[in-house]
This record gives sequence, C-alpha cells and structure tokens, in this order.
Amino acid sequence: ERDRMSIKVIDKFFKGNENNKILKEIKTLKFKKGESDRPETPPTGKVTKLKKTSFIYKTFLKTFKKQKILPLGKKLFRAYINSFEPNENPYYHSDGKNVTTFLYYAVDFDEHDVDLGGETLFINDPLIQGIVPKKHRLVIFDDDVWHKAQPFRDKIRYTIVFKYK
Repeated sequence: ERDRMSIKVIDKFFKGNENNKILKEIKTLKFKKGESDRPETPPTGKVTKLKKTSFIYKTFLKTFKKQKILPLGKKLFRAYINSFEPNENPYYHSDGKNVTTFLYYAVDFDEHDVDLGGETLFINDPLIQGIVPKKHRLVIFDDDVWHKAQPFRDKIRYTIVFKYK
C-alpha cells in the first residue's frame, strides 16, 4: 500500500515573461478533436501536438534542463497541449506504464478562485485531491497516479504536457 502519491509541484517554474509568450503562441495554434481517456470513454477536449521548432517546445526543454528536473533514464516521447471548453467533463485515467508526466497550467493569474475550477484532480484513495492552476506552476507525476482535468467554469483550460518514458 502506498502512503504517498508521487506528485511534485514546482511554482515559479518560469521567472521572466515566458508565460506571456506561451499564452500568445497558444492563440495561434490549431487544435483538433481530443482523445479518449480510456478505451471505454468517448473523446473529450481538443489537442495540438507541439512542434519542435515552437517557442513553447524549445523554452520548456531548455528550462527542464536548466532546473535539472528531467527524469533519469527516460526520453521524451510526447509533447502537446490539451484544451477543454468550459464545463466539459473529461474522465479519470493514468498516463501509461513507466511514464513521467510534466503538466503546466497555461494561465495568466496568480490567485485561484475555487468556484471557477481548472484544477487537476488526483485519486488518492479514499480522497480525491486537486492541484489548483496558477501562473508559472508545473506539476510532475508518475504513471500510477489516476487523474483528470477539471475544466474552468468560464474559460478554456489549456495545459501543456510533456511525457517521458
């Protein structure tokens, strides 16, 4: 039995104006229909693959290296952005065996209003716990953690995701 989920939160992941440039670039991207969280669930949200030439991709990889937080012995196999419309309801899932997920909230606020949603919910039986979205916040978690996006009540929720295995 585990007594602790393997989740790490890094605040102030970026120190400069990278977040503003990231939000600007997101507005220029084309999203397509999202994916199923599990084989038996319908697709939810929208997704766009990050190009290796994009400001977002290059900035994140440079910062992961600089902060020495890359998972040892693992390679990047997927980089993308998820988008969920207000009140959309995705499903719980885990990200696959031996996967380490880096999730960044692409938001422009420092203080979170709990009534507006936007959290990432994690199952930590018997509890469901949420990590609130916040500017410059990065969440790192491992494959055994079941989780889901909690959309915002009043705006699109964007998260930038890098997966290593």
